[in-house]
Amino acid sequence: MSVSIGWLPAKSKVNSSSYTWQIKNFNHTKFHTKSHDYYQRNEIHINGIQSSTFTFSFMRNETNENRNCSLWLTRDPFERNESSSEQLSPWLRLSLTTSSIPLLERLVVEDDFRNICIAWICGSKKRRMSTCKLTGGFYHATRIGGVKEFSVSNPHFVLYDDLLDREKGLLCGDMLTVVCEVRAFTNDVRHVDSWLFHPLESEVSHDTQRTLANDLRQILGTGYASDVTLVAKCGKKFPAHVLILSSRSPVFAAMFQHDMKEKREKCVTINDLSSQVVEGLLEFMYTDSVTAIITLAPELLAAAHKYDISRLKTYCGEAMTSELKIENAAEYLYLADLYGADQLRTEAKQFTLTNLYKVKKTAGWKKLHSQSPHVTDELMDELAELMRQLTST
Repeated sequence: MSVSIGWLPAKSKVNSSSYTWQIKNFNHTKFHTKSHDYYQRNEIHINGIQSSTFTFSFMRNETNENRNCSLWLTRDPFERNESSSEQLSPWLRLSLTTSSIPLLERLVVEDDFRNICIAWICGSKKRRMSTCKLTGGFYHATRIGGVKEFSVSNPHFVLYDDLLDREKGLLCGDMLTVVCEVRAFTNDVRHVDSWLFHPLESEVSHDTQRTLANDLRQILGTGYASDVTLVAKCGKKFPAHVLILSSRSPVFAAMFQHDMKEKREKCVTINDLSSQVVEGLLEFMYTDSVTAIITLAPELLAAAHKYDISRLKTYCGEAMTSELKIENAAEYLYLADLYGADQLRTEAKQFTLTNLYKVKKTAGWKKLHSQSPHVTDELMDELAELMRQLTST
C-alpha cells in the first residue's frame, strides 16, 4: 500500500523593517529630473522625488543583510523616446532601492520570495489607503563591480490626480505620508506534524463588501424595519431606527425614553439642518464615517454638539484641521470655540497666531471679533506675552 505524504505546516521567523516617509507641502513639491546610464548603454531620465536614506534588513544568500535604501516617487513617460518624453503617466510609481536611482527598466532581476515588500498611504481619514505590493528583487549591477543591488517597485502606486483630490483624503494638511515595510523571512523554519493539520480545512470566504458598516449603510439606505423618521428643514424625510439613534446619541436617547412628542409621533423634525447634513449625520451614526466629511465638517460639527456625539465632534475637528488655511482659520476658530472642539480650537488658534497679519483681513476674523471677542482677546494676550519674552532682558 502506498502512502502519500503532503507538505507539512511550517512556521518561520520574519524580520520586519518599516520606514515612514513624510513629504510636506506636497502641492508645492517639484519632481526633479535625474539622468543615469545603465550598463553604459542608454541614458535614463527620472522624473521624481527621493526620500532620505534609511536601513532595511534583507535575506540574501541564506544570510541577513542590512542595506542602505531610499524610496522614490516617480512619474514614468508613456514611451521612452524624445518625441514623447514630456508625456508622463497619470500614475505615480513607488520604488524601494539600494542604489542611487530606482530601477525603471526591468533588467535581469532575481524573483525574490524571501523579502516581501508592501507600502501604503496614511491619509487624513486615519486609514491605510493605496496599499500595494512592490515586486522585483536583487539584480546584478556590473557597472559598480558586480555588486548585487536590490530594487522593487509598483508602477501603479497611486494616481497623481487622486492625491490632489481633497475628497479622497490622501493628503493630510498638504503632507503625503508613505509607509514602506519589508518582511524578510529567515532560515529558522520549524515544521509542525499533527493530525490536526491533515483533515481538509473548510474554505473561508473573506467578503469585504459584507462588513458591519456596509450592512448598516444598506439598512439605512433602504429604510428596512425603520421605526422613526427624521425630517430636514427642507422637508426631506429620512427613515431611521430608534435603537441605533439612541445608542449613538444621549439626546436622541432622552427623546425616545420619555413621553415626548418625538416618541409619540415617531418623527423628529430638524429645522436647523439641511438634508445633506442630516444625511451625513445619519451616515456617521450608522457607519462611524462620512463620505463627504471635508465638505460637511463645519455644519456636522454643530450637529455633533447639538446631539452630544463626541466622536463625531472629534471626527469633524480632524477633517477641519487638515483643511486649515488663511481664508477659513478665523471661521474654524470661531466654530471650535462655539461648539467645544478643543483640539481644533488649539490648532486653529496656533495657525491664526502664526498668520495673524493675513487672517485679520478675512471676513471670518470680523465675525470672530464681533461674536467671540474673548477669543480675539486671548489671541492678543498670547501675542503680547510672546513679545514680552522676546524683548525682555
